[in-house]
Amino acid sequence: MSHEDLTTLNTKLITDNLLAFTGDFDELLHLLDTNWRHLSSHYQTAVIDFARIKGSAQFQQILLPYLDGETEDVDYICAVLRYYGKIETEEAYPYVLSWANNDDVDYMVCTAVATSTLIAYPGQKTIEQLTRNVTSKDWYVRRNAAKALSELVDQPQRLSSVFEGEDQYAIDQLTYYYGKRGLSYEY
Repeated sequence: MSHEDLTTLNTKLITDNLLAFTGDFDELLHLLDTNWRHLSSHYQTAVIDFARIKGSAQFQQILLPYLDGETEDVDYICAVLRYYGKIETEEAYPYVLSWANNDDVDYMVCTAVATSTLIAYPGQKTIEQLTRNVTSKDWYVRRNAAKALSELVDQPQRLSSVFEGEDQYAIDQLTYYYGKRGLSYEY
């Protein structure tokens, strides 16, 4: 296989092969970390997915700059956001929150992923951002926000501003996700 052929491999295929590795996991992560700068962003994306699935905090410091403008690659940014959804760090939270607040249509998928990632960072700022996102123009952002809110906010009554608002889709989404938990909003 030529170098050009290797760059067209699906990142999921690369990740799956890394997951099938039966050798020394720590040594593999060390080698990937040591050679990080030599890997294309395509391969780095697969490694990020691998580290996330394995629950490895090995890359938490080197990935932060990628949420702060070091790349414009949507797939890469989404992989980093998902990583910080599994490997929670205080340092990542402002970046995740910022991406969840993004309204650039070219990066809306990143906003949707960041919205889902916020479930790992409970707190008032998260609830406020999710409450804004449940009325987003983007369907995926709205759905992810409703799902996250239903998991983070135990009582639907705490979301009266949404349930008693004008956005019927937001109301329907929250009703659906709370209904799955056996809860409902009392009007």
